[in-house]
Amino acid sequence: MFKKIIISILLFTTITACTTNQELYTGDDDEEFSTFNTIALPIVIVGVVAVAVIVIAGASQSGSGSSSSDYVYCKGNYCHQAAAWDYLPGNAQYRCRNTENGQFVSNYYCSGQYKQDNWY
Repeated sequence: MFKKIIISILLFTTITACTTNQELYTGDDDEEFSTFNTIALPIVIVGVVAVAVIVIAGASQSGSGSSSSDYVYCKGNYCHQAAAWDYLPGNAQYRCRNTENGQFVSNYYCSGQYKQDNWY
C-alpha cells in the first residue's frame, strides 16, 4: 500500500510541475514559467501526503479490532471491584468483565457477587 502512495505522489508531481507544459522548470529560454503550477505543486503534494496519513491511520485503527466494550460502560453497584457481571441479552447469559478495560474475564472473578447487569 505504501508503494501505491509513493507512486501517486510521484504521478501528481509530474502532472503538476512548474512550467505550462508540465515539466520541471530549469530556466531554459524555450520554457514558459507557470505561477499556477508552481503554487499547485506543493499543495498537491501536501494533500496527497495528508490523505495517505489518514488512510494509514484508519487502517491501523481498523486492524486493531473492536470489542463489545467499546460502547459499554460499567455503571452498576460492583464497578468499584476488579470485575463485575454483565448481562448479555443476545444469549441470555451473564459474563464477567474486567472493570478497568471492559474485557471479558473468567467468571471466577465475579464469584460472590449478586448477578446483576453492571454494564450499560
